[in-house]
Amino acid sequence: VFYWLDGALDYALAGELERERLLDVATTIYKELRNL
Repeated sequence: VFYWLDGALDYALAGELERERLLDVATTIYKELRNL
């Protein structure tokens, strides 16, 4: 599970992937959300 806080919002990402792949997905989601 990867999680992060962004102001008043909390995010969590869990999945049955290898750690490095899940980290890549979490990083991509984080970057995309920052661009909204």
